[in-house]
Amino acid sequence: MTGARLRSGLSFEPRAGGTPARLGDPIEFYIMRESGGVNRISLEAESVGQKALKALGKSGGENEIHSVFDHAVYISSGKNELIKLIRNKDFINPRSILIKQHESAPMASLGFEAGERVLWDGGSLDVGSGAIRIDLSRARVYKKERLLRKNPRLGADTIAFNLRIMRDVIYTFPGREGLVPLLEDVELKGPMKVFLEPQGESVAEKARPHIEQLMWGLFTGDLAAVTEKAGAILGLGPGLTPSCDDFLAGLLMSLGF
Repeated sequence: MTGARLRSGLSFEPRAGGTPARLGDPIEFYIMRESGGVNRISLEAESVGQKALKALGKSGGENEIHSVFDHAVYISSGKNELIKLIRNKDFINPRSILIKQHESAPMASLGFEAGERVLWDGGSLDVGSGAIRIDLSRARVYKKERLLRKNPRLGADTIAFNLRIMRDVIYTFPGREGLVPLLEDVELKGPMKVFLEPQGESVAEKARPHIEQLMWGLFTGDLAAVTEKAGAILGLGPGLTPSCDDFLAGLLMSLGF
């Protein structure tokens, strides 16, 4: 392997004593000098995601380097589609291409530059007019494994039991800020009496009319009212995450979002 200097400014020199590099030596990639004197970095893909292949096929052959980082290089393959070149197999996904490269070497050191054209010929990617070639011909296609069966939904009895546990935890917690008083009042006095009482000054009392109208909007299908009243209590209450934010998050989860 002869010494060469790449566009990225990295220098690669012969081994000590002038002995040639051999397969199995701890080098990250090979530089091939073509007859025209052009230095080319040749990389090989170990695996390619199924969606990455599909995106390359839809692009019509022309793509572009979107951004370059130490952990990954992103290729823009069309409208709102990014393919990720990675070196760490732990982060592989259906939209990524795993490069056979030592995991300690940063991807940014290979000479990729944002804005470069990437040509796809069905078997390899040529980056920057052929300065970098990535061979995908022997890469295995990665498919995300599907679960054989979905987890069964919880029954009504299990849900009721979990709610009782949650209620006991809330009631025995020493703090009475946030929406805890509202929950207690609804259970002790009933929803009709609580929501017809005059509004107080606590967080629970300030949120009470908005929560009432939000729930009524869900019941009647009035999405405009739901959006308006959810926005009215967003950020309201004490805590690292405000009490009403916790309420809205739990409500969304219970609705299946």
